[in-house]
Amino acid sequence: MVFGILGDEKAADSLDQNVKPFTEEDFDKYFNKIFTKQLIKCLLKIKTNELYKTGKSESPEIKDSSTTYKLYVTFDKANRTVELGLATKTRYKISDTEYEEGESNFIYGFMILKNGHIKLKRILIAG
Repeated sequence: MVFGILGDEKAADSLDQNVKPFTEEDFDKYFNKIFTKQLIKCLLKIKTNELYKTGKSESPEIKDSSTTYKLYVTFDKANRTVELGLATKTRYKISDTEYEEGESNFIYGFMILKNGHIKLKRILIAG
């Protein structure tokens, strides 16, 4: 199966020869880079009862040296999807008295399969 092509192996065969699809083997190899420690720390703070009842939940902010992380999670029972949105804010020192803040978002979309497992469908990066 090929991620990013919705498991359609024929579609993978039709890709430009210079494009290398992201495979399950790649997923296993890069798992820790895709799902960072910060994402996992935030995910562990999600209130699952709230998520199940209301369809959304968010973690408290988690800070390390210069970056703040916050996870927003949505659950759509009807469409059988879960979306994780990891928001980051990083403070950069410009000079002794001047700082600038950079923001980014990492959005992970999952489909809930009939057997209860989840399947990663997409990753979006902004910022």
